Amino acid sequence: MTGKEILDYFTAMGIQPSTIILNGQEVVQLKFEFDKELNKIVRRHGGTWNKSITSWYVPRSKPLLTKLLKSIACLREYDIERSEIKLMIRQLELKNYSRNTIRNYKDASSRFLDHFYPRECASISKEETENYILFLDKEKNLSESMRHMAINAIKFFYEKVLNCPKEVYNLERPKKPSKIPAVFSENEIARLVSSLPNLKHKAIVLTAYATGLRSSEITGLKIGDIDSERMVVKVRSGKGKKDRIVMLSPVLLAALRIYYLQYRPKEYLFEGQGGGPYSKRSINNFISEAKEKSGIKKDGSTHALRHSFATHLLEAGTNLRLIQELLGHADIKTTLRYTHVSLKHLATIQSPLDKLDVSKLLNSGK
Repeated sequence: MTGKEILDYFTAMGIQPSTIILNGQEVVQLKFEFDKELNKIVRRHGGTWNKSITSWYVPRSKPLLTKLLKSIACLREYDIERSEIKLMIRQLELKNYSRNTIRNYKDASSRFLDHFYPRECASISKEETENYILFLDKEKNLSESMRHMAINAIKFFYEKVLNCPKEVYNLERPKKPSKIPAVFSENEIARLVSSLPNLKHKAIVLTAYATGLRSSEITGLKIGDIDSERMVVKVRSGKGKKDRIVMLSPVLLAALRIYYLQYRPKEYLFEGQGGGPYSKRSINNFISEAKEKSGIKKDGSTHALRHSFATHLLEAGTNLRLIQELLGHADIKTTLRYTHVSLKHLATIQSPLDKLDVSKLLNSGK
């Protein structure tokens, strides 16, 4: 953010900034109508009240002014953003990226630029960028997926906004760990639903398990997406902005009808208090509470219901390619990981221990 941008933002929020010489030093004078909370913020950021000029002033320091600006913007609920970030957001919108991706890229790029502030972004070397990725791992303890997302954002920023050559943003990626998906048993699913006292919560969990939808897809469902004539659920703009359909279980349809009669949602199938889509974080919170209440010790929340959907279908003999389509996976390799947790496949394998007389072995040597 340039010095002019900082001063322009102050002006836009009703504060008149001007550079003056006071006691032989260059400072920034801030004039604004009396505001008790604003006074506290300015004082907290090194501001001083001067009777002779009847206003506040702060040292003319770009880092200090930026921090002060962000605090005031938070108080006034005013959106401020670097010109470079605005350019990136525009590029992302032109390429029709999802709102979620735009938000993630914006946050990741802002943190990256804040790390090197007040340097200009074009002056940051590739080695420094790589050290920043290591910093996210060693100091910030970010997961592999979060570091991958940060790299994606930085690469997009360098390539599409700064138009840098490829060697500048060709960054090494952290190796993704091969993790086994968390899967609930059918008994655990039943216990989970039974422990929920709220009908809406029950309906959300049943929908997640019956359809295998991601949490963002569940919260984005609208009433018209439930097609009871064709017995399908329409998933609009799923991951990768791809539409798909999944089967509508007759049991789920009956449960949703009971839910609908009680809650009467207007647009979204599961609405929050303000009428918009239900919060993904709230879903994870009530599932975590239900797991604890029902004595389920396994990891996983909403996404574990998606894993359970896929694994149970595979165990029932559903074709792997069909499961791939239902889940909306672009690559069959992603779907193949469910073969590692399927009891159907494990049950066909005999352990070499089964050929030994264990009772005889345990009693030997006595």
